[in-house]
Amino acid sequence: MTIRSPTTPTRIDKSPHVGPAIALYSHDAMGVGHVRRNLLIAQVLSRPPVNATSLLICGVHEAAAFTGGHGIDCLTLPSFEKHGNDDYRPRKLRLSSRSVTRIRAATLESALLTMS
Repeated sequence: MTIRSPTTPTRIDKSPHVGPAIALYSHDAMGVGHVRRNLLIAQVLSRPPVNATSLLICGVHEAAAFTGGHGIDCLTLPSFEKHGNDDYRPRKLRLSSRSVTRIRAATLESALLTMS
């Protein structure tokens, strides 16, 4: 068994999937409509001839309620809400915007590296 450092990307499972792995991101302020659009894109890409595995990434908690189908799942990040032009604040966490941004960045980095 090879031991890798936490920063080394690796695929843990040995699934038979041979299509591309795609991440689709929806910004929190875009709402559920944008998530639904990305879900439709993921559904089309999951079919032949592409056969993609898609990870929908967003801060809209309701996104996980949509049915994606085989090869599609959702990663929900800690969310922000808009309070004016370029003013986003944590929606639920009692943390600074900087802290929530760092959590989101680390989560995104880990997910994307693991998918590669």
